[in-house]
Amino acid sequence: TLFGDPGIAVGRTTFDGQGLCTLVIRFNIAAAGGTEPIDATACTYGVQPDGTGTLTVAIPGLGTFTIAFVLVDHGKELHTISLDPGISTTALLKKQ
Repeated sequence: TLFGDPGIAVGRTTFDGQGLCTLVIRFNIAAAGGTEPIDATACTYGVQPDGTGTLTVAIPGLGTFTIAFVLVDHGKELHTISLDPGISTTALLKKQ
């Protein structure tokens, strides 16, 4: 959910290994319908030695979001949850 409205998204995230990332995402929010691909205007992350971390991403028209994640399957997957009030998301990212 995003601000009380159900929605889904699909996208591509690229991590540079130094704490910066890029994100291109497409949303379908029930109240607003689908979007064209959106490029995040900022994307940063940090990973702890135990494989947990956080990702902060700014998406034009929607805001800035903080996401917690854990690396699994030797870094081939990322499981995420949102940390922001009023936002409930989970995501699975797979290395391609």
